[in-house]
Amino acid sequence: MHFTAITLSALAAFVAPTLGGNIQIMNWCSEDIQAWQSHNGGCNAGPNGICEGHSGAAPFDVPANHHSIGIPLISDGEGSSIKMTFSNGDHSNPLQYEYTIAGGNLFWDLSAINSPGPSDPFYKENVRVTPNGNGVGKGTCTPLKCPANQVCADAYNAPEEVKTRACPADTGDMWVDLCMPTQSFKRKLPRDFTDSA
Repeated sequence: MHFTAITLSALAAFVAPTLGGNIQIMNWCSEDIQAWQSHNGGCNAGPNGICEGHSGAAPFDVPANHHSIGIPLISDGEGSSIKMTFSNGDHSNPLQYEYTIAGGNLFWDLSAINSPGPSDPFYKENVRVTPNGNGVGKGTCTPLKCPANQVCADAYNAPEEVKTRACPADTGDMWVDLCMPTQSFKRKLPRDFTDSA
């Protein structure tokens, strides 16, 4: 997350109970995607918890052509990042979904700081992040959209920007749609209207 150390310390004092939701990564691309999770500044790990680059390490694999996986959200008040790139791409410049659950809120953003503009692995694709559940449509708990072939105005492209959004901690799944077809990208989806409040 792109919070100051003081802000993170203050937020950590109000750790939320378990969230129960997932980050759902939907791969609409024609290529496989790999994801790694980094938590509290730790190593990049996959579903087996082994750090990237070590023997036996495995990424979260998201097969091409409309497949999805769910990665459970961690609700201990520390920052997490899901780093995403094409399986055959440059893993040093991922697109990142970043979040912290604290103070009764899920603070989240999409970051292209490591890969601004055309160096973003998904620059040529439609990318959308959609909260699903309690609080959707209130405040900044709204879908984030990155149109293909444009620098994403909704994502962090430089550290000094303020792009963090907030949803209630009990918001359901967060959907990250990569290479989303233009017709679906432009219209509202059924999950856009989900709000249990």
